[in-house]
Amino acid sequence: MRIDSSALKELKIFYANRPESSTAKLTVISAYKLGAEEKDMINTFLKKNGLQEVQIREKVEKEVIGGVILVAGSTVIDLSLKGQLTNLKKDLYAIT
Repeated sequence: MRIDSSALKELKIFYANRPESSTAKLTVISAYKLGAEEKDMINTFLKKNGLQEVQIREKVEKEVIGGVILVAGSTVIDLSLKGQLTNLKKDLYAIT
């Protein structure tokens, strides 16, 4: 699995608008266990954006199908295939 650059862009926007803090707690929900490269990529990205300490908690949920769901505090950034399909379904029902 590879974390899409759009996930990192969303994280950058979120952490740019956060109250001043040097610590980040992030839950990454994906269909598969993150690889060491992906964890390092997230850590490096967040540290480049001003965070000194990053705590990443992983959660594996097969229902996600693909992509990731990022949870930081009460903010949820859903970049999962399941989320996209759910949004498509809502859009299709709204049209009829």
